[in-house]
Amino acid sequence: MPGSGTPPRVFGEDRVRRLRWVVTVVLAVVGLLALLSALVLARGGDGATLAGLIGLGCALVVGAAGGTALRLLPEAGRPAKRACVATALLTIVAGILLLGTWLAFVLPLTGVGLLFLTLVEDPDA
Repeated sequence: MPGSGTPPRVFGEDRVRRLRWVVTVVLAVVGLLALLSALVLARGGDGATLAGLIGLGCALVVGAAGGTALRLLPEAGRPAKRACVATALLTIVAGILLLGTWLAFVLPLTGVGLLFLTLVEDPDA
């Protein structure tokens, strides 16, 4: 609303609740990824070290984006929408980087779900 001083909401309360749930699932998966990557790094070996670093890097980047999205979602404004889109895209890219693991299926699937839920018009907003 122009002149009211509050930023316009792009998500209704129900959509915010659903987005928060999906972002939490993404964060849980990347938390598991970080744990598994740390175990791979601890195991050592040339190929294992590179794989562990890639996994840990993906987990850190997606985790930071997801944390930002969770922090911005209660306001339900445009920054929250941007953060959710960024988290979704980074989740999809992380899944592609982890090709050959079971996370290569789970991460893009959750990323596409988050992207869809974020970009579909919310009639309650």
